[in-house]
Amino acid sequence: MLGDAHGNVIYLNERECSIQRRHQKVIEEAPSPFISDATRKAMGEQAVALAKAVRYQSAGTVEFVVGKDQSFYFPEMNTRLQVEHPVTECITGLDLVELMIRVAAGEKLPLAQADVKRDGWAIECRINAEDPFRSFLPSTGRLVRFQPPKTSMWASNTEHLQGVRVDTGVGEGGEIPMYYDSMIAKLIVHGTDRNDAIAKMREALNGFVIRGISSNIPFQAALLAHPKFVAGDFNTGFIAENYAGGFKAEDVPHSDPDFLVALAARANRRALQRSAGIGGQMRGHEFKVGEDYVVVKLDAEGRHQRQPAKVRDYEAKSGSSIVETNGRSFAICSQWHWAAPASAAPSTARRSPRRSSVASARTRWRCASSTTARGSTPWC
Repeated sequence: MLGDAHGNVIYLNERECSIQRRHQKVIEEAPSPFISDATRKAMGEQAVALAKAVRYQSAGTVEFVVGKDQSFYFPEMNTRLQVEHPVTECITGLDLVELMIRVAAGEKLPLAQADVKRDGWAIECRINAEDPFRSFLPSTGRLVRFQPPKTSMWASNTEHLQGVRVDTGVGEGGEIPMYYDSMIAKLIVHGTDRNDAIAKMREALNGFVIRGISSNIPFQAALLAHPKFVAGDFNTGFIAENYAGGFKAEDVPHSDPDFLVALAARANRRALQRSAGIGGQMRGHEFKVGEDYVVVKLDAEGRHQRQPAKVRDYEAKSGSSIVETNGRSFAICSQWHWAAPASAAPSTARRSPRRSSVASARTRWRCASSTTARGSTPWC
């Protein structure tokens, strides 16, 4: 909410902050998928009444705990902007920092309650330097690579919305020390509705490359893909209830497992093609790369499963190829090479949507094998 020195107070609708780990917010969104318009109005009016009672002047956040019956209770007020204020900026189109400064300078609020809009849906993920695969152990060290996704929204710019925004104070080559909070960036998306915002956030997480330290991006991707989160069926105990035994990469089911098989086979085909170009080979006995591969997967019980795949029509320069597996065909074209981040080169894949989450990169897929012209089947 916002209050000025002239007795004007308005509320800017609510933010949903129930996705928490050990009482620390992980994902925030606005509006809330849980409360009704009637509850929203009643909650806002209570916040305004509280602020007027103390003659509050500035931006502030009034927190409420909401029950299953949408009854709500006041625990505290934070007399400041909060980390998640960008999601409110997205749906209202207001620059909260600017308004807070203008109010502090004695100006009147330039809008009334009736002028506050609620446009679309916004989600924020807190990007933390911690390892979700090791009980969220803090991760420190050099940021060897820090490559956020492409952005189309920026702080203090309320004209370009419906996109992706990254707020951060770190950069590639910098060091993450042990002395401060683990959050190194905020990833914010704004969509037309909640499903659109979730889709944009999953795509943005896929494109966020961090190397040198561990981050919670895989865990964020898993949360965004969880059926209960997508349905808006969650509370403050969501993470504790659904990840009581810790987080594992295989907790993230891929929307199209056959595509992962095709991708693994194609990546191994490219690696073997690179190896085939090594100099000094005996004439007549050069290493030749075949088309038949086997991808070894691990099921939920840790047992090996083998799935054949054929990579044909491989074109080294363009990176295009046709991969056939499990009765399906995938046309994959990418100039990606080993040691490059996944988003460093453009790629396309037909007949399979590009919906793989970042967490899928840590899924326990062993590798592919290739049958060479000499009949051997080396494992990579």
